[in-house]
This record gives sequence, structure tokens and C-alpha cells, in this order.
Amino acid sequence: MTATRLPRSNGWPTVRAVLGALLTTMLGATVLLATVLQPHEACAAGRPGNYTVGEYAYRKLEKIHELLAAEQLSGAGELLDQLAGRSKLNPHETALLYQARGYLSSALGDYAAAALWFDKCLAQDALPESAMLNTRYNLAQLHLATENFGKALAALEQWFEQTDRPAGSAWYLLAAVYVQLERHADALEPARHAVQLSKTPARSWLELLVSLELEQQRYGAAAPLLEELVQRFARKRYFLQLSAVYGELGRHDDALAIEQVAWEAGLLDRAPELRRLARRYLYHDLPWIAARVVDNAITDKVLDPGLDDWQLLADSYLLARESERALVPLEKAAALEPAGPPALQLARLYIAGERWRDAERVLRGCLAALDSEPGHTRDGERDNDDTPARSRQWSTASLLLGISLASDERLGEALKVFEQIEREGGDSTALDDARRWTAHISAEKNAQLLNKP
Repeated sequence: MTATRLPRSNGWPTVRAVLGALLTTMLGATVLLATVLQPHEACAAGRPGNYTVGEYAYRKLEKIHELLAAEQLSGAGELLDQLAGRSKLNPHETALLYQARGYLSSALGDYAAAALWFDKCLAQDALPESAMLNTRYNLAQLHLATENFGKALAALEQWFEQTDRPAGSAWYLLAAVYVQLERHADALEPARHAVQLSKTPARSWLELLVSLELEQQRYGAAAPLLEELVQRFARKRYFLQLSAVYGELGRHDDALAIEQVAWEAGLLDRAPELRRLARRYLYHDLPWIAARVVDNAITDKVLDPGLDDWQLLADSYLLARESERALVPLEKAAALEPAGPPALQLARLYIAGERWRDAERVLRGCLAALDSEPGHTRDGERDNDDTPARSRQWSTASLLLGISLASDERLGEALKVFEQIEREGGDSTALDDARRWTAHISAEKNAQLLNKP
């Protein structure tokens, strides 16, 4: 049995998916009054300069940031306009003004405008080093949000050059930019750093790294990541992906076990998933559980059974040595394909159970269906032994019908069937059996005549 393959997750993360959590927290992370707004001169380490904020500008900026934090955006905008109208702002105050306008535009969802304001802020080159880094990082996020991936990468690369210990979120952002630029190989290491630097990495971080590892067919590396996703978040797609990865690694017992957990948790609710699970159970020689999976899916109306489903259920019962239970699904399958293999399988079961009339019903239906097929001839598609497939089906059905009639002591009817096989010529096995039965019936009839008084 070939392991089921789900080689990667449901597509690469979109820009919105990548940035969702980051952008929603950006305002809170960047309101840095205590370190940026000082009504006196302050020098950042390694970056000398005059970062004086006058009393008027300080009060306005302090109030603006309070309003931004409280999401009172219209009020913040009015105060920004007032501050912008002041003619005597020094470069540091101007940079803080542009920075605040960037925060406001971001809060309003106008990321393109926010990026422009942050660009102008950085162009002033009038913020302490930590504030410059913070603004550049936010700018990279905004370029990503506006799908300006080249600028996002340039901003991030510059940010990384000036940062000693990047956090996991920064590595994740860099990986996301590379993904959007379709530089997936370059995204792999940053995505790994993001996960490794966190004791409990975010789900989106794990998902991105799993996707990248699977694209490189690094199933061994993907397995522990998916195991963590399963343990922490228990989403159906993680169970299915982990099962597929186990299959790729040849860990078929683990693949079945993880799908079984998902099934017992009620997570498998689609017909293809349940069919695959049933076939896994058959592969692992657990036909009774396979039958239960299919039977429950039909009962719960998750599965609208077709020919293959009824055949799968019947095969599961037969392998579990539950022949009686196999009769109903085989009847359903034979009704859908009366001239097909399920009909012969069903007839054989009835014959084994000495239910001659039921076997006759099924076999006559099979032969009638064969005769009614458009363009019917005894010839047709050929089997591996070069016997026409339709001829083989007709020969086998006729032979089984004759056996059923003979066993039901309807020797005259049986003899006609066997003689028809000899006359029309079936496959070699059926023809030999028909001749033996013909000889046996003829001898039986002669014996009956001799024994008559």
C-alpha cells in the first residue's frame, strides 16, 4: 500500500496572515515616550546628537501618544495638524512629528501613508539609535503589508546590520519577506531562527517553517514541528499532515496512530479522509476497524456511498471473516454495477451459504446486464491472459448459475446453461468446468432412469 501523501500545508501564508498579529500590536510596541520624548538634551549610546524636545512640542506629542494609545484617532490627528503648523520645530521634533503621523496612518489602516511618514522620519536622521531601529523595523512591516517586498527586505537587512540580538519575531518577518519574494531557500534559516529562539513559538511561525521544510522534502525536520502543532493546537490539518509525513518516513504505524487519534476526536469529517483511514486499517490488517470506519461514515451520512465505498465495506467484512455482514454492501454494489465483479463475489457468497435462489437472482441479473450493454458481444477488453474481459465475466456468471441450478436439483435447467457455455465458448477454465458438470449431470440423469421401477 502506498503511503498517502500530503506534501505541504495549505499554501504559503498571505501578507495579511503573516502580519496579522504584528500589525495589531504595533502601536503599543512603538509608543516610547519615556525613551524618546525628553524635554532636555539626551544622547544615545554610540550616536551623539541633539535630541532636545521643547516644552510646547513635548506636551503636544505626549498628548498625541496618549490619544493614539486610547484609539482616539481624530483627536490625535487634530493635535498633529496643530504641531505641524508650528514653524520652529527642530530636526528631532520634526522626526517625532513624522513618526507620530506614521503611527496614526497605521492605526487608520492606511499602511502606504504610514510607510511614507516613517521614511520621512528616518530621512531626518534625528532620533536616538534605538528609536531609529524601532522605526525602521515598523517601516519594514508596513512595506510588507503594502506588498512592497523589495523595500521591506531592504529595510530589514539594514535593521539586521544594526541589531546585535534580533528577536524571533524579526527572524519570522524576514522569512515572510523572503517567501513573498519567492526566495524560499533563503527563508528557511530565518524561519528556523524564529522558532528556535522561542520556548513556545507562535502557530504561524511553526506553520511557515513546516511549509518550508516540506517544500525541501525534509520530512524528518518537519515531523517534530507538526508534532508540536498537534499537541498545542489539535487542528485537523496538522494531524493529516503529520500522518502523511510519517508515511514519507516509512513510519506507517505512527501514521495510522495519529489518524486514529484524529478520528476518535471527531476531527475527520470528510469522505476522502475516512476512506483513506479505512484503507490504512486494511493495510495494517485491521479489517474490522476499517469496516467500522466506513459503516459509521455511511450511518452518519458523512459518506454518500458509491460503488467503491460499498466494495470497500464488503472487502473489510470479508477480511474480518464476517461473510454475513458483507452481503448487504455487496448487494448495494451489485445493484450499482450488476455486470461487474461485485455481483460475482456476492453470488459466490450465496453459493457458499447454499442460498441457491439468491445466487440465481444475482447471476441472472448479471447476465441480463451483460446482454443489455450497448454493442454487446462476447468479445471486449482483454485481460492479462488475453481472454476478452466481457467473455470471462459472462463465462463465470453462466458457470456459477449452472452450479446454483444443479445444486438446487434443477438439473435440466442447469444442463442447458452448461451446454450454452460449451456451445458459445467461454474462457478455458469455465469451459472445462462446464464439460465436467455436463458429464456429471448426464450421468446423474442416466442413473435416475436406471433406478426407475
